[in-house]
Amino acid sequence: MRKFKACSIRGEETAIGIVEYVDGNRTAIIHSVYYPENLSGRETYHATIDYILEQVDPDDQILLRTSKIPERKEWLGQYTDRVKAHGERFQDFKHGEAMRLAKDALQRKTTIKETII
Repeated sequence: MRKFKACSIRGEETAIGIVEYVDGNRTAIIHSVYYPENLSGRETYHATIDYILEQVDPDDQILLRTSKIPERKEWLGQYTDRVKAHGERFQDFKHGEAMRLAKDALQRKTTIKETII
């Protein structure tokens, strides 16, 4: 199972920071994702999952921990066969890296991906 953390910043634009982690909590791949429009909470949630699923193999299972991304269990609908997701209260030591990536996407106004390990 591949593991991810994600945070978003929404306003006139939307930015999502995503961290894939391995071996407990080691960062493997980082993503700063930028959308020039204000996505709704549901659209942000689906955009996050859709983006992650584009990055992984079709048979990969995903564990997604979100913070600052609106979440409702019924929104998971079509993804339940591949994605287990749950929202968490924001804590910098858990979600700070993903939040910094979202801020970076807003500043750059582009999407990037970088493999760390």
